[in-house]
Amino acid sequence: MVAEQTSLRDIIGGRWAVSWQGNLLLFPISVLFIMFTEPAFASVDHWVEGILVSSVAYLAAVGILSLAEVTVLRNRRTHPVPIWLVALAGGVAWMARSAVLKTYLDLQGLPSQAPLGQRLVYGFVLGAVMIPITAWTMAAFANFYQRRRQLVDELVHEELKTQHLATYVEAMHQGIVDRVQRSVTRTAGSVRWSGKEDETSLAEGIKALDSVSQEAARELSANLWQQAQRSASLNPLLIIRSGATTRPFNYWSIIPIFVFAIPVLLRVWPLGPTLVIVVVPTIYALAVSIVANYLAPRLSPNAALASYGVAVALLLASGLVVYGLVQVIETGSASAGSLPWLAALAYGFIYPLGGPLTAIGTAQREALDRLRSSISQQEITNAALQREEQRIRREIATALHGSWSGNLTAVSMRLQQAIDDGDKQAANEALFEARRLIDIDIASTARRESADLEAILTTLATAWDGLVEITTNVAVTEDLSATLLASVEDVVTEGINNAVRHGDASRIDVAVESVDSSVTITITDNGMPSGPRVPGLGSKLFDSLAPDAWTRTSRTEKTDHGTVLTVRIRAAATLN
Repeated sequence: MVAEQTSLRDIIGGRWAVSWQGNLLLFPISVLFIMFTEPAFASVDHWVEGILVSSVAYLAAVGILSLAEVTVLRNRRTHPVPIWLVALAGGVAWMARSAVLKTYLDLQGLPSQAPLGQRLVYGFVLGAVMIPITAWTMAAFANFYQRRRQLVDELVHEELKTQHLATYVEAMHQGIVDRVQRSVTRTAGSVRWSGKEDETSLAEGIKALDSVSQEAARELSANLWQQAQRSASLNPLLIIRSGATTRPFNYWSIIPIFVFAIPVLLRVWPLGPTLVIVVVPTIYALAVSIVANYLAPRLSPNAALASYGVAVALLLASGLVVYGLVQVIETGSASAGSLPWLAALAYGFIYPLGGPLTAIGTAQREALDRLRSSISQQEITNAALQREEQRIRREIATALHGSWSGNLTAVSMRLQQAIDDGDKQAANEALFEARRLIDIDIASTARRESADLEAILTTLATAWDGLVEITTNVAVTEDLSATLLASVEDVVTEGINNAVRHGDASRIDVAVESVDSSVTITITDNGMPSGPRVPGLGSKLFDSLAPDAWTRTSRTEKTDHGTVLTVRIRAAATLN
């Protein structure tokens, strides 16, 4: 079960305080806001110019936020920062945005609605509010996904008990195995072995093994893993549907729109017209949302969803309401033409987001109950099949990348060692073993045999006898589930393979201990520390088993060099 975030500081000052997803979310809002409020870009002839300038100005804000992300906000994942610090970073970033925009307008001699000082103050206030709200929004979506995944996992667990679905899963498993087996067979067929038993054939054997283990095996497993990951992507429509069928709109989310609209209009309009143009569409939007909230729980899910669509369309019509008001009280302001578009954006796009997001932030039990009633049986069945497909693909990919590829590497090392020693018999035996390994049976490779942790680690160490000295130390007192044992085996296999392949290690120490309902695996080697490299399948494996809970550090002392890999797997995480 995912731990609940209990405070706003955890939500706003944590993982999502600054993120590329949040930057993408704000980008179109920032550009549209500038386009609709700056008279210099009102003409169609200046639209392209306005979009480019707005984009550059926003990139300046992103640059400041990126700097904050690696400085004052760098430890936010483990220690959430204060909300005021997030607001400060957002305010400074959007001050830079305002400065870039003002500088361009002045250099080009274009009309500007406010002096630089006023723009900087307004930009700071806008950023100090928008960035924390965006962080809260992204955290709410992430938490919703986790909660929905928990619910679906529960329903999938029940669904998998039925024989009908089990039949589909077995057929799917066999289909995936058959497809991967054909790919592996084609790979093995591309290897050309010499028919002679001499030095040339042995050298060709090493070349063939390197080709298969370092290229083909990696490509096969990576492609298989990527296909599995895509099946678990988040569908935002499910979030909208869940909110739309219960209480689509939350009235409090209209307050920020109301508050910000007044100072924006007061820069160019008198107080009286400003209040009319802000208050009237606000009352209109509240009336629409009150009716929609009343109807949603009284309608069927499909009808409620249709009702939500109609309500959003009516909220977009707020622009027409503002247009009519502007025609009545027109004061000759250059910004009058952009007000209807701004109103449609604020009331028809930003305001409706408050409903689903607030529904996400309610108590977990209530959220799960609402989701349980809104997820159809077909969704449950599809989710069950997708989860099983993901699991099957991940297991086969891990087997290809881990045990099979690692065994090929070990055989290649034995073959090279035999050649160096001049032991022709040992070399030919290694070459025979290599041919046997390449002729792989995917079904048997991916199959997990039940064993205890000591036996698993002993088997892994034995595979490298004579090549690498491997010691194991187990400090686990309780029994581990089969899933957790498999995860530990995958981590240790990957750690050993990396130490040998990338670090040329001759000694590896493996330690496994249980602490606070989690298992910590520490793999220390004496190989050559490697520099930064592009994350591969091993990193993805660690990310999936221990998100934000694994590290790889290098030791560079003359007498104590190598790499230390530490992976902490929560027992609860292996249940998904």
